[in-house]
Amino acid sequence: FGKIINQQWSVFILLDTYIRNKPAISDSVYYARYTPLNTESNMYGKIDYKINPQVNLFFKLEYAKDELFLQNIAFSSKQMTMGLEWRR
Repeated sequence: FGKIINQQWSVFILLDTYIRNKPAISDSVYYARYTPLNTESNMYGKIDYKINPQVNLFFKLEYAKDELFLQNIAFSSKQMTMGLEWRR
């Protein structure tokens, strides 16, 4: 989802999530030794400010969560990025 507010400001949101069925341990026997790495759920928010036609200033926030449900472990992280984007 994104919205251009005016000629200088824009806002973007990206949700990238996985919905998994979590079977009860008593219902099945698990022999897996790992959980695939690409099962992380992410949420991004980006605010973009156009300084001039070639240069943008942006702020990006990220929240990520990964659940290793076979081991009953969850990892989460938060990150903020600020940057300049140049175009030719």
